[in-house]
Amino acid sequence: MAMLLAMTRSIVPATNTVKTGVWQDNPRETGQYYFKECRIAGETIGIIGFGDIGRAFASRVRGFGLRRIVRYDLYVAQLAGDLYGVEMVSLEELLSSADFFTIHCSTTNGQGPSRARQSRSH
Repeated sequence: MAMLLAMTRSIVPATNTVKTGVWQDNPRETGQYYFKECRIAGETIGIIGFGDIGRAFASRVRGFGLRRIVRYDLYVAQLAGDLYGVEMVSLEELLSSADFFTIHCSTTNGQGPSRARQSRSH
């Protein structure tokens, strides 16, 4: 959750401008981050792996007013998704429709969500 917020709010670049003192010399440099922020509200988020951590993430991210929460997990039935208000989709659909996605699973025998690289570019 913290990584998602840091990415959408440009926390790291903004912090670096403050640490280096650029904000004192050129306040517009710091102000540029206010216009680059991205809102999570109204977007679609995908959850790959819907175990305990994926479910906890779904519960917490719901408060940000997402349009849709989708998830992919081979081993968890749709009933678990229904309890959290999360829609079960294929990995391909998740990667093509999600504005953001999180991965909460481990690799098995060297296999994992390797198709994540195929996600749509933003």
